[in-house]
Amino acid sequence: MGAGAKSEAIRLVESANQLIVAASSGGDVADAHTERIRRALDHGLSRRVDHRVRETHIEAPGWYDLTADEVDGLVANEAGMLVVLGSHPNGRIREAAVHLAQPIVEPTDPNARKPPAGVTRMLAQRSLDPTLPVRRAAISLVAALFRNELRPEFSGRMPTGVERAAREIVAQSRAVVRCPQLVEAALDLFACRIGRYSVDGVRDHHQHTLTEVDRREQVLAELRRLVTTLDDEAQIAAGNRLIEFYERSLRPVRATTRCGHRPSFVGRTAASRRDAASNAARCRCFTPGLSELAMRPAPQHQQQVFTATRSACRH
Repeated sequence: MGAGAKSEAIRLVESANQLIVAASSGGDVADAHTERIRRALDHGLSRRVDHRVRETHIEAPGWYDLTADEVDGLVANEAGMLVVLGSHPNGRIREAAVHLAQPIVEPTDPNARKPPAGVTRMLAQRSLDPTLPVRRAAISLVAALFRNELRPEFSGRMPTGVERAAREIVAQSRAVVRCPQLVEAALDLFACRIGRYSVDGVRDHHQHTLTEVDRREQVLAELRRLVTTLDDEAQIAAGNRLIEFYERSLRPVRATTRCGHRPSFVGRTAASRRDAASNAARCRCFTPGLSELAMRPAPQHQQQVFTATRSACRH
């Protein structure tokens, strides 16, 4: 866990504590604290920050003395508290936050807005929660969210909140054990809808950086080890599908760019990456930034193929 995640977690706990104290005493809250909580509603917390919020201990009595009965009132005053309280160290408070998200995920109004990304991301993280009641409640809501987006009348790009939730699920090997049904549903979404990891979208607008390749290969290795230890058929099936998904995502694929030129691959050596950058610079659809990335020397231990799409073209 990086220092940045720890610092962000401390700031979030401090801001949440200020809102809790103000709600009980009727005092004012600085705009900076309110804005930080509202950003959580729009974007959610990263997995590292989520972990840090649950593990961080600072001087914040309002935060640690909070009870599940107070959650509803806090969320009514500031919607972003739903996301932050979803990472509270107390499992009962996390469970209360998950239950409060139900009207957002399953609204009675058919014209209701899509759930904010912060809420869907929180629910996906709670679907992997170590506390069983929290996990069960979150799995039910995320399953409903995915099921709704898999309806035949929906097509095209996934809503941001749905894609964030699906990415949270497929990004962690433990999802195969804790929520295999969500793994299957997320992979179904990526197979038929457009998104960052989807069949139609992954190479349409997203480049695999070397860091991303490393992360995917690490998850792939974890999955291969995990599947050999499983006995449950549903878990094994989800694990094998996720392995296939990651293997496909690491496979270089040629695509057509906006100007109709075929892209070059940035290869295994610094020289081949310089050649690709040179080709890209001559193409009018060149995306700025690839040349600096391609010119960067590869680490000695790095032997992956970096796939460039819609960026490095040759005539």
